[in-house]
Amino acid sequence: MQTYQIILLVLLLLAFFYVALLLFVISNMREFKRRLGKREKALLILMNEKSDLLLDVCALLKQAKVEFSQGDEEAIKALEELRFDKVRNETLNDKGAIIHAAHSHINYIVQSNNWLKKDLRFSTYRENYDELDQNYRQSAAIYNSDVAGYMYWFSFPTCTLAVRILGYRGKESLN
Repeated sequence: MQTYQIILLVLLLLAFFYVALLLFVISNMREFKRRLGKREKALLILMNEKSDLLLDVCALLKQAKVEFSQGDEEAIKALEELRFDKVRNETLNDKGAIIHAAHSHINYIVQSNNWLKKDLRFSTYRENYDELDQNYRQSAAIYNSDVAGYMYWFSFPTCTLAVRILGYRGKESLN
C-alpha cells in the first residue's frame, strides 16, 4: 500500500468511528427526550391539580367572606389565568412559581384566621395539597435527573455541533 492509501484508510476508520459514536449519542438523546416529554406532561397534570385545589380553597374563603389584600387578589388572579396546555421548561418554572406564590398567600390567610385552621374542609384540602406537593417534588427530582442525563449526551465532546444541527437544544432543570 502506498502512503496516501494508508492515510485514506485511517481517515475512513476515524470517520466510521465518529459516525458510530454520533449515532450512539443521538439514540441516547432521543430516549432521554422521549422520557422528558412524559415527565413534563406528568408535572403539568400535578400542577393542574394543585392549582385546582388552591382555587377551590379560594372559593371557600370567598364564601366565608374572608377579605383579601391586593397581593392576595393578584396571586389568585394569576393562578386563575394559568393554562396547562403547552409544555416547555420555561413555562414549568414560571407556572411552578405562580402556584407557589398563590399557595403562600392562601396559607398566610388560613394561618392568620384561627377559625379556618379548625375547619375540617381546610384540613382535608391541606392534606390533599401536601400529597400532591410530595408527588410533584418526586416527579421534579426524576425530571431533573433525566435533564442531567440528556445534557450529558448533549454536551458529549465532538458531538455538540452535530446534535445542534439536528435540532436538539439544551434543557434546564426545574428549580
